[in-house]
Order: sequence, then structure tokens, then C-alpha cells
Amino acid sequence: MGQCTPALQEEVHGEPDYMSKSSTFDSVWLLQSLQKITAGVNKTTNKHHSAFKATKKFYGTQQSPTEGIDEFYNRFENAKDLVGQFNADVVDLTALLADEQKTNPTATKETTMQKFLAVAFIMGANGHAVTMENKYVIPRTGTRHLRETTIGWKLIVRWKDGSELHCLALG
Repeated sequence: MGQCTPALQEEVHGEPDYMSKSSTFDSVWLLQSLQKITAGVNKTTNKHHSAFKATKKFYGTQQSPTEGIDEFYNRFENAKDLVGQFNADVVDLTALLADEQKTNPTATKETTMQKFLAVAFIMGANGHAVTMENKYVIPRTGTRHLRETTIGWKLIVRWKDGSELHCLALG
């Protein structure tokens, strides 16, 4: 916390869990607390209001025209994580999971959430990265095909456990 301003240090010291967390050097708690504080949340903030604002920010996360995909992914993940800081979810998966399990009995909440987040990420990506004029690639063979991008109508997602590839049709 040495690089934090005195005001920010005071905010962290005022957190209810500060004494127990600081004595165990809980760096994850510290980072989460700093994330909340810099998002305008403190111990007197209405948590329902904060969860709503964080969820609204998540759904409003868009890639800027000059932003690379890695930077956008980091902002997207931070917006998702901030929603989780308030013990909230970006979406209620109950109906989606039940529907998914009709065709895939082994579907889990985690895999369903990953599919949802993949779609949310793609929908927030810069749709102007490929223009109508340069949407086709013509290799040396002369066979024209659509340029592959992260904003295409298909998204291949390798699940975190690496066991499956899924193709999501968007649109």
C-alpha cells in the first residue's frame, strides 16, 4: 500500500476486515478492496446500488476503435470481476442451463457461463475492425473466403479445462 495516496490508505484501513486481513497479508483481499474503492464503493455504499452499477458497466463495456483486443479483454474481465465483488452475477443462468442440458446433459453452470461470456465479449468487440471493402481474403490460390476475425459469426471457444472445442453461431 506504500504507493497509495494517504486518503486511499485511510479508506482501506477503515474497511471492517482490515485488521484480520492485514495480519494475514491477504493480498487478494487488498486488491479487491482497492478495486471497490476506486470504483466509488466504500463501507457505507448501498451494495444493491453498487451491484446494479457494476452490472450496467459490464453490459456497457465496448471495445474502442483504437483499442487492441488484449486491452479490451482485460477491461471486459475487470468489469465482470467487479460484478462478482458484490456477490452478483452478470446473468441468471437458470433457464439457459436448463435449456443447454436438454441437448447436453453434462452441461454445467460454468460451461454455460463461459458460452454466455464469449457471446458478450464478441458483441462488445469493435464491429468496425473489418469493413465491407476488406471482408474477403484472396490468397495465392485465388479462392476468395471471408476474413477470420474475433468478431465473426462463429466463435470457437476452448473451455478452461481444454477438453472440448465448441462452436457458437452468433446472429
